[in-house]
Amino acid sequence: MLSIPFSTLLMTIFAAIATGLAIYVVYLRKSEQLLNKVYKDLQQQSSQRNDRLYNINNQLYEEISKHELTKARLTETRNYLQSIVNSMPSILIGIDRNGIVTHWNTAANNKTGTPYHQALGQHFQSVINEPIISMKLITTAIDQQKPQKLEAIQEGHGSNARFRDITIYPLVTTDAENAVIRIDDVSSRIQLENMIIQNEKMGSLGELAAGVAHEVNNPLGTILQSLQNIHRRLSTTLSANNETAKRLSIDLHTINQYLEERKILLFLSNIQEAGERAASIVTNMLEFSRSNSFQHKPIQLIELLNRSIDLAISASSVSQKYENITFTIVRDFPDTCPLVYGSAAELQQVILNLINNAYQAYSDAYLQTSINEEITKPGELDITISLTTDKQHAIITVSDNGPGMDDWTQKHIFEPFFTTKEAGSGTGLGLSVSYFIITEHHQGSIGVESAMGNGTTFTIKLPLNR
Repeated sequence: MLSIPFSTLLMTIFAAIATGLAIYVVYLRKSEQLLNKVYKDLQQQSSQRNDRLYNINNQLYEEISKHELTKARLTETRNYLQSIVNSMPSILIGIDRNGIVTHWNTAANNKTGTPYHQALGQHFQSVINEPIISMKLITTAIDQQKPQKLEAIQEGHGSNARFRDITIYPLVTTDAENAVIRIDDVSSRIQLENMIIQNEKMGSLGELAAGVAHEVNNPLGTILQSLQNIHRRLSTTLSANNETAKRLSIDLHTINQYLEERKILLFLSNIQEAGERAASIVTNMLEFSRSNSFQHKPIQLIELLNRSIDLAISASSVSQKYENITFTIVRDFPDTCPLVYGSAAELQQVILNLINNAYQAYSDAYLQTSINEEITKPGELDITISLTTDKQHAIITVSDNGPGMDDWTQKHIFEPFFTTKEAGSGTGLGLSVSYFIITEHHQGSIGVESAMGNGTTFTIKLPLNR
């Protein structure tokens, strides 16, 4: 058996260990290099990923900033549009196809007293009283894509009447079918239109009245003149009549007695009265064609009104026609009033006409009521005439406690030949002549406010500075 020295064996072992350690060191170095490379790669990837995250974060912050800016602009635009809608005098109500309120502007709030948060989500018919707006009208506007309009809808009566236009606009989007109800107060427009129509009627009538009046005047003159001649030819005081009767052996007294008993003289008087009434109508008609037949000068209205009232009280047509009707005229005048420029005779004619009309309307209504309800209590007509001024006008109001007028009568009250009296009792020219005198001759205005059972008020405005 071969024996190896222990020292040699020990050196061999150490050499093997050294070799293994060298190999391990080399391996460790390579591993360390590999780890360093992997670390650098990971570090580079992490840096790149951090850069990407940073860029993404920056983009996200930019998008958030843009979103907030857009949101702010949208909010500003919405508030701006909301302010525009709320500042409009029209009532604007947004609704869906089922009539549920989606928008409610300030005008709707003021009209109904219902605030936005209470109206939202409610059916529009439960928050605004507009029975004329039906669901059928709304669905028609949406389905046909065409606005539906209701014009000049009247609310109230008499002087309290208001007019409004109602329009339903369709709003169809990709995901909803909505509509907008718009309600406009057009009372001023309707009043202006009525005034324009009235002025046009007055203007056209002037030309017609002139021609008709001149044509009628000629036969009327012949009739009245012939009646005067008939009365003169029957008079027993004229010598020519007595000589002719004596020559023909006729007794004029006997003839007059026969005419009296057979009521022929009454017939002649009726003919003369009708002719004079027709002549009065012609005179009134001629007023429409005259530019100004009376001299205009400064007028003290308080004195003029006092004279007119005194004349009306003493006039037999007012004070003695009906014994069971009394009337009182209250004078509500200031101590002084600026002068107005105009015709005293014409203005007095207007005041007397208004007083006389108030008396006749009251007396006719009282007599009719007395017949129907057997009323024996005397009637009491109260007329108040007041005078006030503003910066530009003297304002005269004539108010009474009479039967009043309905809306239809008010619309036609100033039209020529329009009257509510029985045939033969009125010409229908009194108020139309008054309208012409105030508007054309004095550049003023006259209007009426009335309601059935609540009396009537006429308001006259005359310019102070002309």
